[in-house]
This record gives sequence, structure tokens and C-alpha cells, in this order.
Amino acid sequence: MSPGRRRSANGRDGPSSYHLGSRRSRHEPSEAVIRTIQSEVDVEIPRIKGSRFLAWLAPAATESEALEVVERVRAAHPSATHWVFAWRLTAGQVRSTDDGEPAGTAGRPLLDRLVGHDLEGVVLVVVRYYGGTKLGTGGLVRAYGAAAAAAIEACEVVEVARRTTVFVTVGPKLEGPVRGVALQHGAEVIDVQWGVEARMELAVEDEAVEGFERAVQERCAGTARIERVTAG
Repeated sequence: MSPGRRRSANGRDGPSSYHLGSRRSRHEPSEAVIRTIQSEVDVEIPRIKGSRFLAWLAPAATESEALEVVERVRAAHPSATHWVFAWRLTAGQVRSTDDGEPAGTAGRPLLDRLVGHDLEGVVLVVVRYYGGTKLGTGGLVRAYGAAAAAAIEACEVVEVARRTTVFVTVGPKLEGPVRGVALQHGAEVIDVQWGVEARMELAVEDEAVEGFERAVQERCAGTARIERVTAG
């Protein structure tokens, strides 16, 4: 069924991947950490009046990563009737789509489940194969909500340090030294765009951002241009 790892709606198949952090109740919020998922899962719930609902829940740090998951699922199920998705990213971006279903009956239930479980850095995709019987607006909300809930139930929720996206623009010869600074401060290089200069996108733990930026400027003799992207 899946371009990712599969777990049934009633079980937990497949080996666990590496552990990123400890579980935490959604009733114990903390600004220093986020609740996200350890690895991608997919499920299929029992048919509802002939319609099939298949759901994927995957980590996504950026909108481009989220769209890659959506397109991968769409490519794996080209004959499906609808490809509904919602995402909630750590920089504060949220998006949902009904993909042809009546407004508010598909994407919104997915997003509501992500918010209700306080999950960030994730994308949720639900594919529907129409079974010949209309479900009505209430039935669609319940069906998409049930598929989303099944995917969330199947995943391993972890907490990780909240990170800020930082863009660093430097001369080409300074890209390597900036990578060295990133390594020293536990920052991850997400992407590099090359032109006359190198524009680097990095994910830096919130508590390390100021130190990282100071170290970059010291290494680059004050020539680096730095931009933060924070949640909001």
C-alpha cells in the first residue's frame, strides 16, 4: 500500500527507528521543546460505505519537505479520488486543503487532529477512493478525522528541542568555515543555494542561536548576513 512504513489501524507493525527523545503528555506544554513524530507511518481504516481512506503521517521540517511527501503519496495512488493534506511546521506555518471535498470537511479535520495532539514538524495526508455512496458533510468530517486519528495513534510521539531556522549568506569560500561553526554548535545545514554568494539554511536549537550567530560573525570577520525565521 505504502511509499512509507505501514502500521495497521489496529496494530503496530515494523521495527522502531532511532529514539529522538522521551514521551511527554500533551497536557505538559513547554516552549523549549516540540512534540513531533519519530518516523513516518501509514494506516488504512475500515471502509466506510465502500470508500477507502488511507493516511500517512510524516516528519517535515519545511514546506518543501511536506510537499515532497504529498507528491510521493499522490504518485503512489494516481487513481484515488482525493488527496487531502494538512501540515503544521515548527516555524509556525500551517496549511490544509480539502482537494475537492466540500469546504471544511477534509483538510480541517486533519489539521484539528494535529493541533489537538500538539504535533509540530509534521504533514498528514489522507487519500480517499470513492466507494459509490456519498457520506454527507458530517460523514466526511468523521471519516477524515478517523483516518487522521488512526495515523496519530500508530506513530511514535517524541519531544525534541525547538529549533530556529537561520539563513546565513557568505562568500563561497566561507561556506565551509560556516559548516564547521554549525557542527560545533549542533546546528543542521538544511540547504545551500549557490550564486555569487552561498545562502545557507540552517536549523539551530533555540538556546544555541545567539552563540551560533556570534561565532559565525567571528569566523567570517563580520561579513556574514544573518536572518532568523521564528515561529509566528
